[in-house]
Amino acid sequence: MNINQNLTQLQEPVVDNIAELEQKALNAILRAVPFDGWRDAAFRSAARDLPDGALLAVFPNGIQDAFDLWHKQLNTAMLDAYASQSPAPQKIRDKVHTLVMARLHAAAPHKEAVRAATAYYALPTRWLAAQRYLWDIADSIWRTAGDTSTDYNYYTKRGLLAEVYRATALYWLQDDSDTHHNTAAFCARRISDVLTVGKNLGKVRSAVDAGGDLVSKGLNTLGRYVA
Repeated sequence: MNINQNLTQLQEPVVDNIAELEQKALNAILRAVPFDGWRDAAFRSAARDLPDGALLAVFPNGIQDAFDLWHKQLNTAMLDAYASQSPAPQKIRDKVHTLVMARLHAAAPHKEAVRAATAYYALPTRWLAAQRYLWDIADSIWRTAGDTSTDYNYYTKRGLLAEVYRATALYWLQDDSDTHHNTAAFCARRISDVLTVGKNLGKVRSAVDAGGDLVSKGLNTLGRYVA
C-alpha cells in the first residue's frame, strides 16, 4: 500500500494537515524510542497513539523515515538558533562552537532518544549510515560558519568536525548539569584541537607542494646537464 492509499484511509480532519500529523507521529515515536530503541518496536508502540494507518501514511519506510525527519528538524533548529544570536559570533571557532551546542540544545528534550540513536548506529552494520548523518551535520555547520573551501580542506574539515560532534554528543549524554557548561567547555577544547590540526595539515601540504616544486626544478636542471 503506497502513501496515497494510506492517506485516503484516514479521516478528513486528520488529512487536512499532513505536517501536523507528521509531527504528532514523530512525537509518538520519540516517546517510545527510550523504551524500544530506534527499532520497529518503537514504530508499533507509536502506532497505538495515532489513527489507523496514520503512521505508515507519513512514514512509509518505517522508523528510518522518522529518524530522517528528526535529523533534519534538529539541523533546522540549530540554524535558527544560530541566526538569532546577537551579537553574532565573529571567530570561526566561536561560530562552530555555537552551532554544535545549539544542535545539542535542540535535542535536549529528547536526550534519551539521542542515547538510543547512539547505541543503534554504533553497530557495524549501521556504521556507514552514521557517518552520513555526522557528515551532514558537519557540512551544515561549516557552511553556516562561512567555509567556502573546495580543495582537500573541504573533506578534512568535515571529517574532523564530524568526530568533534560525535565526541561532544557522547560527553553531553553523561552531562547532567542544567546548562551543560561542562559539555560546552569540552566542545571548545575539541574545536581548538581540530583547528590546530588543520593548521598543521596546511603547513604539511604547503611543505609537500614546495618540495614537489624543488624536485621538479632539480630534475629539469639535471635534464639540461644530461642533455
